[in-house]
Amino acid sequence: MMPNDPVSPPVALDVPEGLAVSVDGKTSGMDAVPVPDKADVTDSGTGGDDGSAPPASGSIEGPYLAPPRVPVLVQLPVGTLGDTLAWLPAVRRLAQESGAQVTCSVSEAILPLVMGANPELTLVGHDRMNAEPDFTARFYASYNIGLFFADKDHTRQPTDFRHVGLHRTAAYILGVDPWNDAPPGITIPDGELPPVAEPYVVIATQASTQCKYWNNPGGWHEVIAFLKNAGYRVICIDQKPYHGTGYVYNHIPHGAEDQTGSRPLTERARWLKHASFFIGLSSGLAWLAHAAGTPVVMISGFTHPDNEFATPYRVINWHTCNSCWNDPAFQFDHKDFFWCPRHKGTDRQFECSRLITGTQVIHTIRRLMTDRGLAGAEHGAPVSV
Repeated sequence: MMPNDPVSPPVALDVPEGLAVSVDGKTSGMDAVPVPDKADVTDSGTGGDDGSAPPASGSIEGPYLAPPRVPVLVQLPVGTLGDTLAWLPAVRRLAQESGAQVTCSVSEAILPLVMGANPELTLVGHDRMNAEPDFTARFYASYNIGLFFADKDHTRQPTDFRHVGLHRTAAYILGVDPWNDAPPGITIPDGELPPVAEPYVVIATQASTQCKYWNNPGGWHEVIAFLKNAGYRVICIDQKPYHGTGYVYNHIPHGAEDQTGSRPLTERARWLKHASFFIGLSSGLAWLAHAAGTPVVMISGFTHPDNEFATPYRVINWHTCNSCWNDPAFQFDHKDFFWCPRHKGTDRQFECSRLITGTQVIHTIRRLMTDRGLAGAEHGAPVSV
């Protein structure tokens, strides 16, 4: 589906009598509609090992918008940064378009980053929600947002998330505009003060599984050398300086300044806000850079570009294997660090990113520099401080 394609109106199935249902993505005439005591909407979430949720009893399948002013709960059950920042804008649009009083639960680690910056929502941490046994009983309806690999009948999601992308699946579940890539609001303490005076670029090189890495052996070395020769400091803000399993570990690239560690996400956001640009993978820090308003150079071969927010500086090699994550023929195995569904165990394993060259990434960086009037687009050109 392309961004200008019409979006089919959501369909509600087995809706109890008296329940207000939106069939066009808008709320209309709902003031006069009686509100039932409680409704369980599109039971979603990470569920079992296959990514599916357990069956819901009495659930209403199919997205709809709640009547205005009623309390609605949207649960973002995972604690990962990228998923939360990808899904939160759709939750905001639900509140804006329906007029419902929307409460959204997020990870405690992410809560300080988004609290106070999304006024349409009441944001609560998972700990508070789990500490109150009857917390969910106060809501007219509840949504759990998640990825459903095995949902062939589309009972948990209106369309397969692999077809529409990580962020858009939340919009389809909630029945709001899926083609709005605007990021959520974030809070950045001391956000007006850059952490260093010199021009710098932020990078993030680590990932949760090997297919997400930039597996070109010399790629980061070439890019960092180019950036430093152009006069930029290169700051790495990954949580870990190295990560892997067994006998394979990925280390912070040589030449990058080490700002790794378990630090507040608001501190990461400050580094990103003042960076000339960000270079990274399909990861949570790329979504954070997007939210901070920083230009993003995204290097990814295992996902299709539709899977993430739109950036003109996406780097992918279309002349090799690519986009397995978005292929419904394969189910991602969270327990397999070396997951490569088409070529594992062959000399083509991870070729999707291994065959993205440093030259290709540098070409994209030069284009970004030119587009944004940054110094350094010409090889070796110094940056004015």
